[in-house]
Amino acid sequence: MKSTNAHKKETILFLGGGFFLLAIAFTGIILLRTGLIGFPAPTAIPTKDVDQVVQEMHSTLTVQVLSTQQAFLVQTATSVAQTANAPTATPTPTPTQEPVIGSTKVSPVDGMVQVYVPSGAFLMGSTDSFTEAELQEKPQHTVFLDGFWMDQTEVTQGMYKRCIASGTCPDIVHDLEQNPNFNKSEYDNHPVIYVTWDAAKTYCERVGRRLPTEAEWEKSARGSQDARLYPWGDTPPNGNQALFGLAFNGTRPVGSYPDGASPYGILDLIGNVREWVNDIYSETYYVTSPDHNPPGSELTDVLFEHVLRGASYKDEIHYTHLAMRFHHVGNSAGENRGFRCASSN
Repeated sequence: MKSTNAHKKETILFLGGGFFLLAIAFTGIILLRTGLIGFPAPTAIPTKDVDQVVQEMHSTLTVQVLSTQQAFLVQTATSVAQTANAPTATPTPTPTQEPVIGSTKVSPVDGMVQVYVPSGAFLMGSTDSFTEAELQEKPQHTVFLDGFWMDQTEVTQGMYKRCIASGTCPDIVHDLEQNPNFNKSEYDNHPVIYVTWDAAKTYCERVGRRLPTEAEWEKSARGSQDARLYPWGDTPPNGNQALFGLAFNGTRPVGSYPDGASPYGILDLIGNVREWVNDIYSETYYVTSPDHNPPGSELTDVLFEHVLRGASYKDEIHYTHLAMRFHHVGNSAGENRGFRCASSN
C-alpha cells in the first residue's frame, strides 16, 4: 500500500516538473516575440562605396610607385657615384704610321733634302771572310734601329756659309793655303770641308737636326736586305759610282754620282769627303755594343777620338767599303772632312 502511494507521488512530481518546464519555455517564447527580452544585436560592419574603395586602392598604388621610384633613384645615384669614383681608362694612342721607303722631306731651315730610313734590323760590320776588313770592323752583328731621316747629301759649303752669316755657326779655316775655295761661290754646292766635329755638331743642332750615329750612317749606306759591301752592291767602285783615289784633286759638287746611291737613294756615302758621326771611337766597340740603337763608345779619356765614315776623294780603293771606320780627335779639321745630319722620326 505504501509502495503504491510512493509511486503515485513520483509520477505527480515528474508530470509537474514537465509542466513547469513547458510553462517556462512558452513564457520565454512569448517574451521574445513581444521584444520584452532579447539578445544584443551584432555589431554592424561598416560598408564602403565603390569610389572610396577605388580611392584607397589608388593611394596604395601611389605609395608603392613612390617607394619603387625612390629605390630606383637610390640605385641610380649609387651607380653614378661608383662610375665617378672608378679609375678613368687611359685612351689607347693611335699609332703614327711610319713613312714608306723612298719618302723625302725638305728642311725649311737650310733646304736640305732628307730621305727616310725605316725602322728595322740590318747587319753591321764586316765578316772574317772579307779580306779587306780590318779588326775594328768585326764582328759583323745584327743591329736594330728606330726609323730616322738622313740628309741625302753632305752639307754644302753654301749652307754652312749661310749659318756663319746668321751668327749661329763658328767660322772655319779658309785662307790661300787651307780651304782656298771657301769664298768662291762656284764651290757653294761642294761639301763643306775643314770642319771640326764640334762645328759639325753645332751646325746640325742649329738647323734642327743632329749628327747621325755610326750605326745610322752604315744602315743608310747598306740597307736592310743584305750585307752588301758597297751602297750599290758587292762590286768595288769605279769612276761612275764614287770619287776616290784622287781622280780629281779636290771635291766634286754633291750628288755628282747618282750610280752610287744607297738602297734608300742616299748619295755620296762613299767618296768626296769623310763624314763625322756622333760616336766616340773604340776599336773593340763592336764586341760589346748593344743591338738596339747603339750610341757609340762611352770612353771618357780627354784624348778620345770621334768616328768618321765613308772614304774621301783622297782615299785609295781599300778604304771605300762601307764598313770602313775612320777616327780622329774632334777638334781637328781637315781638307777631306765634312759631314751630313740626321733627324729622328
